[in-house]
This record gives sequence, structure tokens and C-alpha cells, in this order.
Amino acid sequence: MRNCIIQSVSAVDARFRLPAGAGTDSVHTSSEYCMATTRLASDSQLSGTGIALTLGDGNRLVMRSN
Repeated sequence: MRNCIIQSVSAVDARFRLPAGAGTDSVHTSSEYCMATTRLASDSQLSGTGIALTLGDGNRLVMRSN
């Protein structure tokens, strides 16, 4: 495989409210189903997608840039 250069990085923080009581535990009292998606595009036709599934505040940690 030849070397390639990443040309762009994009991230999406998608959140979906759960019905009352669903997904709750001792830490998450009003949970959301969350999906953090990262997409990389290179200077060739190679690209990549990463997905992390979390409940609630976990998405904030996944999406941090530093």
C-alpha cells in the first residue's frame, strides 16, 4: 500500500433521547443514546469511518479535540 495524506477530518455528535427510565443506572439518570462518528478522507480514494456508542456524557469525552 502506498502512503497517503489525510486531507480532512470531520466529526458528528448524534444524540437520541431514550424513553423515561430506559438506559438509566446509578450514574445516568436521564440517558441519551449517543453516537460519535469520525470520518477521515485522504488524498487518494482511501477513507475511514470510526464510530463510538455511548450513553449521555460519554459522547462529550469522545468528541473532545484536546
